[in-house]
Amino acid sequence: MKDRVISWHSGYKGEEYPLSFFFEKKEVSVRQLISTKLIENSKTGKRDREFIVKTESGEIYEITVSEQTTVTRIRVKKA
Repeated sequence: MKDRVISWHSGYKGEEYPLSFFFEKKEVSVRQLISTKLIENSKTGKRDREFIVKTESGEIYEITVSEQTTVTRIRVKKA
């Protein structure tokens, strides 16, 4: 499997958040959604959503997704 593939939960209000994703060729399961925010570029109008998640192994990841649900970046956050 390729990195940047995400399995999503979609609530009845359309609020999506990641359940699992592939990082460095391994599937990583999300235990907790720590935060989410919308980032809008006022010049281009481009909107991204950023998720901070804690995994089953206790690591913290930042996942950035474009408005078209294209994953643009997954990285491990340093504590």
